[in-house]
Amino acid sequence: LKKYNAAIMTFGSGVNNIGIDCDIPVYELGRINDERFLPIVYSAADIFLAPSLYDNLPNTVLEAMACGAVPVSSETGGIPDVIDDGINGVLVQPGDISGLADGILKVLESQSFRDQLSVNAREKIEGGFSLIKSAELYMRLYLNILR
Repeated sequence: LKKYNAAIMTFGSGVNNIGIDCDIPVYELGRINDERFLPIVYSAADIFLAPSLYDNLPNTVLEAMACGAVPVSSETGGIPDVIDDGINGVLVQPGDISGLADGILKVLESQSFRDQLSVNAREKIEGGFSLIKSAELYMRLYLNILR
């Protein structure tokens, strides 16, 4: 990863001093309490890693994609409902450490591929997960119930 000028950034409760032992910089931001700072953190990342073994549809993946970070994630729970492998992110089998490493390298190795995934990730969120889209879906559901 050193040749890519890479760094690792972690955030969230319980991630301080997790002891990542590697030869690239590690920035542990801890818990982010200011919601205005969160998009800045996501936007600073080229890749968002979500190596979940079990998860429904984590907001972190949606938030990262909305900020243009390319998700490299486990294909579990609701995650494949938002990540289209090779189109707006990379999916690997849960627990596949080599697959995660390969996914990260695949995204890092091509700037044009990474840029296209980033654009597609943001478009996926805007098209299907925006507040306007959610309001439209709730309105449609409400009207169908009234009928």
